[in-house]
Amino acid sequence: MSTDEPNSSDITPQMLAQAKKAAMAAQDDHPEGAAIRRQVSLRQGTSGHYTADINQVEFYFSDENLATDLHLLKQCGGHENIPVSISRICGFKKMRPYKPKALVVTSLRKSAFLEVSDDGKTIKRKTPLQGKTLLDEDFIEEDDEIAYDPRTRKPIAYPVPLDPQQKKVYPEGTSKNMQKPTGFESNYVEPPIRPEEAAEEDRMYDEDNPFVERIEIAIQRFKQKRRMHEMYSKIFNKFMRFGGVDVTPRMYQGVSKSEMKDMDAEEIAQVLAIHRVPWDRTDEKQWSVDFYGVGAAFL
Repeated sequence: MSTDEPNSSDITPQMLAQAKKAAMAAQDDHPEGAAIRRQVSLRQGTSGHYTADINQVEFYFSDENLATDLHLLKQCGGHENIPVSISRICGFKKMRPYKPKALVVTSLRKSAFLEVSDDGKTIKRKTPLQGKTLLDEDFIEEDDEIAYDPRTRKPIAYPVPLDPQQKKVYPEGTSKNMQKPTGFESNYVEPPIRPEEAAEEDRMYDEDNPFVERIEIAIQRFKQKRRMHEMYSKIFNKFMRFGGVDVTPRMYQGVSKSEMKDMDAEEIAQVLAIHRVPWDRTDEKQWSVDFYGVGAAFL
């Protein structure tokens, strides 16, 4: 069924009446119908979107598709018939044109095959799936056949873990990225470096290179290997200032990742550096590299 936008010359009174009727139905079937009605467009009312989204979702949960749809099986658990978030369903490629979500929920409530939760957030089959699915290790009976994930084209590893339906809750004031290793853990060990990397470091830290250049590169490479959240980054910057190193905006603004692919480690460190030694502190004889002493005084 076509979903092309109708030309103004093609719009007839019958089409307008059909769109109005669909909007009124949405208003009657949903507690937020008035808001939905304002968002119903002529395209949605005349192109069969109400029927289309029901048919599409019913196909997702059908016996023919669900048994081999590993992604959806990991959401609903196959025979377990776990309710699946409608927001996830609306995120599927073929469902993205159907908006707003409230209108999709209203439409899905009319399905004789699927059941929408009272709060309109989840959906499941009215009758659980029967028979074997890709979640079952013996789904493919032939010994020489291997079950593959249709999405990744890789062999399925059994048992297949189900995806969580609830969003993971993180401690207050933290986020998903803040749970990742930072490099400051007590058991953190830097991975071994390859011979070519060792040779590159020897070149960067050669004693013939200016002291200021070496210390700036060392600071930047230290930062590159650690994940600093905003709070830690502020403390680190204060520590640098306390030790005589200025914190300034990047010298090379707007350098893209594709441009950095052609750079070596030293050039990347210089491009990303925000810690610099002022010109009036470049005398190597006036510097004392004592991280422990500076740290103790700073704290």
